Amino acid sequence: MYNLSVILLSFILMLFALFAVQPAGAVTLSSTVTSLAALRTRWLTAKPWHVGEIYAEPSSAKAPYVAGALAPTFLDDGVRMLNFMRCLAGLPADLTLDPEGNVEAQHGAVLLAALGELTHFPTRPEDMPEDFYRPGRAACGSSSISHGCNSLSDAVRDWMVDNGNLPHLGHRRWILSPELQRTALGYCREYSLMKCFGLRESKRPAVPPYTAIPWPASGLFPHELFSPSETWSVLLNPKEFKPSGTETVTVRRVSNGQMWELSQANRDEKGKYLAVNTQGFGVPYCLAFRLPPAEVCIDEGEAYEVTVKGLTTPAGAPATLSWRTEFVSLGAILTGIRIQPSPDKGKRSYTLTFSTDLAIDTLTWRLKSASDRGEGWFFSLGSGTVGPLPPGAHQLTLPISENASVVKPGAGCWIEFVVTDRFTTTEYRRDFTVERITDGWPTG
Repeated sequence: MYNLSVILLSFILMLFALFAVQPAGAVTLSSTVTSLAALRTRWLTAKPWHVGEIYAEPSSAKAPYVAGALAPTFLDDGVRMLNFMRCLAGLPADLTLDPEGNVEAQHGAVLLAALGELTHFPTRPEDMPEDFYRPGRAACGSSSISHGCNSLSDAVRDWMVDNGNLPHLGHRRWILSPELQRTALGYCREYSLMKCFGLRESKRPAVPPYTAIPWPASGLFPHELFSPSETWSVLLNPKEFKPSGTETVTVRRVSNGQMWELSQANRDEKGKYLAVNTQGFGVPYCLAFRLPPAEVCIDEGEAYEVTVKGLTTPAGAPATLSWRTEFVSLGAILTGIRIQPSPDKGKRSYTLTFSTDLAIDTLTWRLKSASDRGEGWFFSLGSGTVGPLPPGAHQLTLPISENASVVKPGAGCWIEFVVTDRFTTTEYRRDFTVERITDGWPTG
């Protein structure tokens, strides 16, 4: 029979250990996506599929001005991409389009195309009727706007990247607003609009519960939807945290332990950067931070642990927030990639070896060698397309016939290949060096 004092002591030690691991005020975000299969399946419902004309009714950005109407599938690509971004962030992915709002947004897109500039405060072209200008101006003043995208789904990606929009990241924050329920889209001559407010029932009756919304999101995240030069961010629920002025961010790369410590003194937009913004773009409390792009790797399997310190609860208590993001591939994951000369010296060919976790529709390859003419010059040694290929291990013969005689020992060579599967298209590159020339043919 155990002594009561021993039991009590053990219980106290257990409590001490528990609180030592998870101190008061420390919050760890759960993963929004935990299964690669689920992520890929969700992507299949979101990936763009519209082809053909983008207009159901043509528009005109010159007198006589016509708003026109977008093809339903073109619009659908945009709203499905919006919902995929929200799904990644753990938000309700059920945005719908407001038909009347689409008409207003289309007027706004035509107005911007007529002016040839991006502005939230457009002036009226002299030949534009007031009754056409009025809804267009209203749309521009209540929308995210973009130029240079070939589709609404591309515009959504552009808004999520939000380059040149530090420190507030307003476009991203509107898309990731937990309150958003209804939106509208417009498009004309690569000018895109997304209505953020001013629509009937644009906000939800009740805000869904959340603590914080990081981007890239916690859990598994597609590396195709982020790049080393993009801005990281986290939106903090103002009911759970209030700005303190002392917020800091630490990022740790799991694979090699490299760490970046960011304070609000870091304001290099091309290097280390951290800023707090409290403007009313969706969630009004946003931390935007950047890492030196040359030091960031988002290849499949790379993971980062992020910790935000210096937070304060509404009651004034200190708090910290942390989460983990792991980058994965929406498309086929190739492992064990090797490029080698054929073991048969009589064959002018290389072999490409790899394993794939998914069936491949096509693999298109190009083999190149650097030229002594200078940087940017190269020789094409061969190209081709193979497929389909089942999941598993593969060894492909790549016949070479072009410019083989110009390759010298020590020459830098590389293979570029593009893999297309049912989910997406992925580009790969592998470099190697020619060691020797045998019978006029590079063999190493």
